[in-house]
Amino acid sequence: MTQPRGRTRPWLNWLADEGHARAILVAVLVLAFALRLAAALIIPIDYRLRDDALEYVADARHLLELGVFGEEPGVPYATIPPGYPLFIAGVFALTDESLMAVRLVQVMLGTLIVGLIYLIGCEATSKRTSLLGALVGAVYPIWIIWPALFLTETLYTVLLLAFYWVLVRSIKVATAKRALCSGAIFGLALLTREVLFAFPLMLPIALWWSGVPWRQAGRYVLLFAVATLLVLSPWLARNYRTFGQAFYTERTDAIRYQLTGSGYLAPRYEYLADEEAAPPLPKSAEHYERFGSSSDMMRITNLFADPMTYLRRLVNRLVEFWLHPNGLEALPGNFFIRAVYIVLHVGMLGLAGVGIFTYLKRRDIVVGGFALLLIYATGSSLFFTNPNPRYTLPFLSLVFILAAMGVGSTWQFLRRKRATGDSKAIG
Repeated sequence: MTQPRGRTRPWLNWLADEGHARAILVAVLVLAFALRLAAALIIPIDYRLRDDALEYVADARHLLELGVFGEEPGVPYATIPPGYPLFIAGVFALTDESLMAVRLVQVMLGTLIVGLIYLIGCEATSKRTSLLGALVGAVYPIWIIWPALFLTETLYTVLLLAFYWVLVRSIKVATAKRALCSGAIFGLALLTREVLFAFPLMLPIALWWSGVPWRQAGRYVLLFAVATLLVLSPWLARNYRTFGQAFYTERTDAIRYQLTGSGYLAPRYEYLADEEAAPPLPKSAEHYERFGSSSDMMRITNLFADPMTYLRRLVNRLVEFWLHPNGLEALPGNFFIRAVYIVLHVGMLGLAGVGIFTYLKRRDIVVGGFALLLIYATGSSLFFTNPNPRYTLPFLSLVFILAAMGVGSTWQFLRRKRATGDSKAIG
């Protein structure tokens, strides 16, 4: 049937042109860089320079001045992976310990995040939809501010997205070179944050979902693991030489310690292996009443003993993790401003749900991987850690892509529905 006159949209054809799409992408990247640079120059250098941020900066300085990786001068530790303090130390070494220089490098990394959002989106959907996802990433408020903070998320998100982009491409064409490359980038991500420590266990599911033959999948997993271990090996060797045990971090080694009674565990983490020991900095009674503790959520017996309390805490954890917009507390106290931010954030998550539902039906490997990553991140927050909304930041970049895909799916649905209505009217 000939399309009714007046229905053509020249701007869609204009966007489909390769040169025009590239020009728009450059404009989006320039916008992202300008917004992040403005925030980095305007926000005071000591803004939120406390707690974790102070620890990372101190680690970097002690590493440069004393050659020892640790929060206290001259005292080695392995509480956290070394990637982000090493990153800060590298910038410090070149800039006479300039915190502003660290910010400016992170501004460039924050812009790179937007570019990676576009590249990953192109693996699953059209360039137009990928541009929309990149635009959302460029203007999303918290990602404008976050590169100005001395926290792991900016560097980690770059590594996470780079890993996922290479992973998807390597699964589509499962060569040895690509498998090694994806494993190496994953190792770098693990050296920055331990969130995805157990994610390789889900790789066979991703390979099965994408239809990779089992022999090829086995070789892929083996090469991936070898590359990851090679990248981690200097850190593991340092821990063995320093503490007499080869382990990743103290927090993850607490699991081995709890199961076997052997390993390395500093006194500050004894409570992770000993249920009778109290955390050194216990949270408020209100927090435990609302969310419970990680050990409470991991005990399935609690579900049967008091199902309503268990389910209430589970829902509270889920809401806090995903529906509490990052940076909400930093906005002006105006009710309208905060309400708009919450509505936009929740709406974006809703569109992401539409996108993931639509594309999973097509057995798309990119969206299948998105689902695995988001399930992994959500599950770890619900059962193993505190439901800190900050931990969603790296995964929000994937949500931006899914939300853009949801917009595209909704748009196509409305167009088909309208075309069906017009056909009936003409008939």
